[in-house]
Amino acid sequence: MNTARLKQVITHPAFISLVMLAVVLIVLPLRFPKYRVRNIDTVYLSPNIYLFYSDLDSDGNSEQISCDVGDEKQTKIIVSRNEKIIKQYNLRFQPKFFRPFWIDDYNSDGYKEIYVFTMNDDSVLLNIIDPLKSKKILVSGRYIDQRRKVTNSVDAPNIVPVRMIRKAGITEKDFLFYIVTGYSLQPRRVYRYIIGEDSLVKSPLSGAVICNIIPNEIDMDQEQGVVLTTLGTGNLDGNFPFSDNYSWLMVLDDSLKFMFPPKPMGLFPSRTQAFSVRMDGKANILAFYDNFGSDTAGNGLYLFDMDGSEIRKKSVSGYEHEVSRIFPGAGSKKETFFFLKDRQTTVEEMDYSFRETKVLKMPEIATGELFIMTDADFDGKQEYFFLGAGRDNLIIVKKDFRHPAVWKHNNYDKIPLITTYYRKGEAPRLFAQFDKTGIFFRYEKNPYYFLKYPVYPVLYGLIYLFVLIIARAQRYRLNLIKEHEKKLVELQMKSIKNQIDPHFTLNVLNAIGSLYSEEGNREKADYIFAKYAKLIRQTVISSDKVIVTIEEELDFVRNYIEIEKFRYGNLFDFSIDIRGGSDLKTRIPRMLIHTFVENAVKYGIRNRAGGGILKIILQKNGSHQSIIIENNGPFLDAGNPSLNGTGKGLIILNDLIGMFQKLENIRITYNVETISDEAPESQVTRAVILVPCM
Repeated sequence: MNTARLKQVITHPAFISLVMLAVVLIVLPLRFPKYRVRNIDTVYLSPNIYLFYSDLDSDGNSEQISCDVGDEKQTKIIVSRNEKIIKQYNLRFQPKFFRPFWIDDYNSDGYKEIYVFTMNDDSVLLNIIDPLKSKKILVSGRYIDQRRKVTNSVDAPNIVPVRMIRKAGITEKDFLFYIVTGYSLQPRRVYRYIIGEDSLVKSPLSGAVICNIIPNEIDMDQEQGVVLTTLGTGNLDGNFPFSDNYSWLMVLDDSLKFMFPPKPMGLFPSRTQAFSVRMDGKANILAFYDNFGSDTAGNGLYLFDMDGSEIRKKSVSGYEHEVSRIFPGAGSKKETFFFLKDRQTTVEEMDYSFRETKVLKMPEIATGELFIMTDADFDGKQEYFFLGAGRDNLIIVKKDFRHPAVWKHNNYDKIPLITTYYRKGEAPRLFAQFDKTGIFFRYEKNPYYFLKYPVYPVLYGLIYLFVLIIARAQRYRLNLIKEHEKKLVELQMKSIKNQIDPHFTLNVLNAIGSLYSEEGNREKADYIFAKYAKLIRQTVISSDKVIVTIEEELDFVRNYIEIEKFRYGNLFDFSIDIRGGSDLKTRIPRMLIHTFVENAVKYGIRNRAGGGILKIILQKNGSHQSIIIENNGPFLDAGNPSLNGTGKGLIILNDLIGMFQKLENIRITYNVETISDEAPESQVTRAVILVPCM
């Protein structure tokens, strides 16, 4: 493509519009998320009241469960339907946290139970309520484990429900949960409560800090082991079993015994995150070891078999310590997992050979910790909830980390309790409980999502139209400039022609020639010729100008008058009076003074038999400078030419004044008046030009 063709292409409005569209999309990217979060309603709650919603009898309508912890010695559980109380249940003691609140149906009879953990000074207790079928407390104050207090900390056991699990061939499900402590050190165990038998199974005594158990699809209906995520914090003595001086790879069987001796992955501070995966039809363990201290040699991704033998390892770097996490693949048939690398948030999808298959992005988060996993859009698949970077919002994302949505709830640094709300005839919604408020909201498909397809051509069309309008306006402006330039050239030529009239030139040269022919007039001829030469030189030098200073114009006019005086045999006298305050550097149109002077000489003074006088006065009057040209005799008016005149000089002058106003934004006016009413040859005429002071 030659240069001319290339210039034609890149200056075409279509190409310019395409470039502008690209810039707009980079600076202000259009976002049409597939899912959105929409607030429905806000309720205000009394202090110490916590609300939960659940469809306890599977009739399509949620019941309200109110927990009142205003009394330090007990917890009041009130179950309501349609704002009518069904029953109140009083439990001894209180929950330390409301995370250990669980709702499920253990015996598959269509009625859900409420599971609430409470604590007294030395014990962790489990309570199970059947609020609708029997309307009884099935389990009251069931002892789970000892609560240990330390003098230098208020640390309390954190009880985390995991899920309900069942053995093959058995209808009733068991309740799986774990307890973790910080400075109080114990208990740190996994528990399986067999509800129908009122029996409790505990994992072995351990100092390992359990920070998560990630359920995976492959072990929901069959036993594939309970895989723990552990944290090395360095609070326990190294002789304690499975001390927290290390983070451990730990897997428990259905009896909560170790499937293989726990493997110490590395010293504190560190985390070993792990969950079960299925590869080639076999269960395996995927792990991510992250030491966020100085000993980072072992940091990486690991794959183990169910006997704890290492299959493969890949060292990793370039991730954000303490934030990074791994997550199971979106489905059991897809042998991939997700590696969340930083807060920004880069998510790599990898296969079990640790090869990257895809890189995904989602909104920035505050921490990689997953605080809740629930079916937010009620499609039968769970979504992940993360705390957003501003700490006043939640990031909701599919389990394949696609289609993220941001919910800005404006409760800074608060992690809400989220339950589901159903009402027949209405779309389901979520309920988030904060300190004193509750928010109903929906995570749903964005109805404007498909606008992303037509919006780009529409936006391009609007930009193209805008560019066309600008191009046409620019073309119009250029045409105006060309017209002005053309007008300027025409006026320049006219002004030159008008100033150096051929008859004037011939007459002057003839007169000078006559003087040279007489021996006694040669000195006078030289003087007049010098004046004429200066006049010609000024005309040539300023031939490209339509604007001059008053000083330049007066200099030209003085030479012109002296030559005309010579031509007419000293028929008249003239004077130029420059009074105080006058600014000779003021810019004016060329010919402004000369035109009036020429008319005064040709049509006024020349017609007087007895000669006359020509006066030019320059003075300042307030905000204007006045230029006064006064002469004996009549004056030629451009609108009414007489006395053998055509008025073309004044017509040209008017055009110059108009052009001067466009170029300089200064409006010059003039007025011609006759002072006496005598005969034309005896009249006194005055032209007054007003030039604004700048």
